[in-house]
Amino acid sequence: MTIGSSDYRVYRYESKLNVVENAALLLCYGEGFDPKQMRAFLSTDVSLSNEEILSFYSKRWAIETYFRTAKVRLAMDQKKYDIIEYIYNQTQGGATLNQIKTQLKVA
Repeated sequence: MTIGSSDYRVYRYESKLNVVENAALLLCYGEGFDPKQMRAFLSTDVSLSNEEILSFYSKRWAIETYFRTAKVRLAMDQKKYDIIEYIYNQTQGGATLNQIKTQLKVA
């Protein structure tokens, strides 16, 4: 299959995947079947062709990478910061490690 100016081998697996009743999983390889170059794409709409699934992903890829970068670079994801601050405050108040683990439900 050709996407843009690149050729890929695409293998489709269609079945139940964990909690998804029916899904299409596309495994895409460039030349040489290098595992480091493999990409996997999942669609819950099994009526879509391989070309349609990959076309949708090619359009969404820039959007997804933008939001990931924004979360990391612009600190839009405050969860880690909040957890660190919570742990610090608890230790300052005399809480033990076991008490903190219990509160965070990781004990």
